[in-house]
Amino acid sequence: QSAAMLKAARARTASCGNVELRRGSLAELPIEDATCDAALLVLALSYVADATPVLAEMARILKPGGRAVVLDVLRHDREDFQRAMGQVVPGFEADELGERMAAAGLLEVSCRPLPPEAGAKGPALLLATSQTALAAGSVSLSKSTNIDVAGETITVSGSGFDSSGSRGIYV
Repeated sequence: QSAAMLKAARARTASCGNVELRRGSLAELPIEDATCDAALLVLALSYVADATPVLAEMARILKPGGRAVVLDVLRHDREDFQRAMGQVVPGFEADELGERMAAAGLLEVSCRPLPPEAGAKGPALLLATSQTALAAGSVSLSKSTNIDVAGETITVSGSGFDSSGSRGIYV
């Protein structure tokens, strides 16, 4: 919701024709139902008291077969880090995040810790991927896209992620 963050994001994405930035709450996104091909939550869930409504919003805005990617901190016991960063919760265990994503209606959930980079000062990261159900009668496409997340390449396959105007929300 930070005006400064939106200003910086607008400057960085000014040349991207398929990026739309909106100000709003993670638990009440200003986006219509089933309008996004992809949704990314990057280092955001540890800043909310309850991740459940945020993940439900992520599922709500995704089109049938839409892809969800969550990158956040793995559960840690570093109170100094949590306090300094303003985290409301100290991260998540992989099975905990996977269960919350499934409860939000996301399918084919995969969660795994990412190995920390040498010299990393913060806690380890957790990567989760999933998708929404396909619409009745639809067919999954074989197209795939590689995404670099924290030095790890993940492959997202299916519809969306094309350069011809696919829509997503970057949170």
